[in-house]
Amino acid sequence: MKQDDVIETGRYEHDGEFWSGQVKGRFLTIYSGTIGTRGYHASREFRSHEAAKQFLEQQLAAKIAKGFAQVEDGH
Repeated sequence: MKQDDVIETGRYEHDGEFWSGQVKGRFLTIYSGTIGTRGYHASREFRSHEAAKQFLEQQLAAKIAKGFAQVEDGH
């Protein structure tokens, strides 16, 4: 995988909340909030693309364990 590849989780929802994540290069951005609102985002830089990807995978697994389920785009 190239350093500049973009990885996106898609949108996940649970109990009136939404969550998604994106890795671009060494940067991870998480988007979350209450459904029907704009929500917020937070970004973090990692030492490598692979480290950012691994962290995103851990965060996604935690959300799925809490009951978040993927929804189609535009929902």
